[in-house]
Amino acid sequence: MLADAGELSEPVITALLQLATDSNPDIDPSARVQAGSVLADAGELSEPVITALLQLATEDEDYSVREQAVKALQHALPTRSLRKAVAELFRDDDNDVRRATAATFVEWSRRHQQYFNEIGSDLTRACTDPALEVMDKYEHRTGWDYAHRGLAAHVETLNNPTIDR
Repeated sequence: MLADAGELSEPVITALLQLATDSNPDIDPSARVQAGSVLADAGELSEPVITALLQLATEDEDYSVREQAVKALQHALPTRSLRKAVAELFRDDDNDVRRATAATFVEWSRRHQQYFNEIGSDLTRACTDPALEVMDKYEHRTGWDYAHRGLAAHVETLNNPTIDR
C-alpha cells in the first residue's frame, strides 16, 4: 500500500486527492474510499476529502464502502458538524456501519481528548434518540445498542486510552 511506502510525494497526494473527491459515477466508490484512507493514514485528510468520505458513508449502496468511509473519518478532527453527521449513521441499516460509527467516536475520544466531554454528550444523546429504535437488518439490534456500546468504550478510554474496540 502507498501509505506503507513512507511519506507521500506531492504528486501522489494530488492524485489521491483527485481520486477521493471525484464524484464521477464511473469511478469505483471503494477506490475513492481507499484513496481517502491512504490520505487519512498519511495525515493529509483535507476538508474536501472529509466531505467526500462523509458522502460515501451516508449515501453509497454498498455497506462495506460505507463502513470503510466511516473508519477513515477516525483521522478527522471531530468538529461539531462532523460528529452530528456521523451520529446519524447509527441509523444505518447495516450492523457493521453502526459498529464502525461507535468505533469512530471512541477513536476520536482517544485522539482528541479535548473533545472528550462533547463526544460523551453526543453518544449519550444517541443512546436516547427515538429515531435509533430501528433495528439493523442483520443482528436485529437497535441503534441505541451500538451507541451504548460506543459510550461504554468511550468511558473506558479514561482509564485505558489504548483499549482496542
